[in-house]
Amino acid sequence: MRDFDRRFNRMRSIFWIMFGFAAILVLATWLVVGTIGVKVFSDPEGTAEKAGEVARSWKDSFNKGYKVVPVDESDTLVIDTLNVK
Repeated sequence: MRDFDRRFNRMRSIFWIMFGFAAILVLATWLVVGTIGVKVFSDPEGTAEKAGEVARSWKDSFNKGYKVVPVDESDTLVIDTLNVK
């Protein structure tokens, strides 16, 4: 006959580990969203200005034709070929 008590205890511990991981993930998400919300609520103009600067720099880079290419750094040498005048 199988030892169901041992399997039940193992499943119960696995359940609590998964439940704890999910709870920590949810709480961390709430913490991050809350922190960002407080920052935006306390200084909406400053946050909008910083977001605008980032968006403007991305737009300028895209218009100039720059690309972000993932490179496997373990076996590739990357040389910057940006011509700045």
